[in-house]
Amino acid sequence: MIIPGHIGAEAGWMSASSLTHAALDLGTSPDCADVASFACWVCGSPSSRGMPIHDWMGANFTGQNRVRAIDSTHVCESCVLVMAGRPPNTLRMYTVLLDERGAVKLNKGQKPEIRAWLREPHAAPWFAAISDSGQKHIIPWAPINHSDTSPLVAFEEMVVEVGDWTLVDRVAELLTMGATKEELATGMLGPRAWQLCGDTLHSFERDAGHLRGGGWFELALWLAQRDEEATKKRMEAEGAERKRKREAANADRRGRAGTAKRVPRDAGVQRTQALGSAPRQDADRGADDGGAGGVGDEHPAGTQTGFAFAAPVGLDRDARKRGA
Repeated sequence: MIIPGHIGAEAGWMSASSLTHAALDLGTSPDCADVASFACWVCGSPSSRGMPIHDWMGANFTGQNRVRAIDSTHVCESCVLVMAGRPPNTLRMYTVLLDERGAVKLNKGQKPEIRAWLREPHAAPWFAAISDSGQKHIIPWAPINHSDTSPLVAFEEMVVEVGDWTLVDRVAELLTMGATKEELATGMLGPRAWQLCGDTLHSFERDAGHLRGGGWFELALWLAQRDEEATKKRMEAEGAERKRKREAANADRRGRAGTAKRVPRDAGVQRTQALGSAPRQDADRGADDGGAGGVGDEHPAGTQTGFAFAAPVGLDRDARKRGA
């Protein structure tokens, strides 16, 4: 894999930028020219074609702390081309994976393909520059692997050593069971997560909780995805169970309402007769008071009728004075 002007190729050392330049056939840049041999300011790769830093670097470049040849005066043509363009026509928007078969560009919606590629064996040299935000240039600093032993990959600005892939599988299992990535990332697991996947979650925390905060844990969490078909079935089962419980609760309420005794409208009001109270004024007129009576049948003052009351005190005193 030879690139004109890239003397690193003959020396057996190439950066991920130069490998990408060749694999994707990016051509040449009109802004670059042949210069004396130099180490690229960005990727560190030996080169003899590029452009001065002050002509290349724009105001939006933020990778100064990551450059590999701080004393260099030029940027190699490969980095110029790899870092060129604006969204969506720029490589920083993609995950770029390269091995002996060539280079592939994948977006973050193609995680199954990214996982499958990473899990495969690769012949040297190979690299993986994995993009999440699409805002950062990753390729120039992606580490080159010369074997599959303890491989290193670039994930955004991190360099991550790929670990045991069972971590990805176990995260995917928990996501399918109902845990969320936010809960697994922070370890702040809610009651619902423990209810849905308590035993599995307990064993995960016991075996892998100590990895939380590390690069491989973060990348595994990003790579893992739930099984959508299994998740759909779980959610349908949960919905059916909620419906069953709701209908059972409604039936129980209806049953209690049907068996409860109706309360009489006059409940708590005791009848007058039951309390032994005097009857109404015209309730007990019988034979002794002449029946129904008529005009002129009024009772003299002081005479007991349906209600008992005494004659006025003043009238009684006046009657005694008259000798009545």
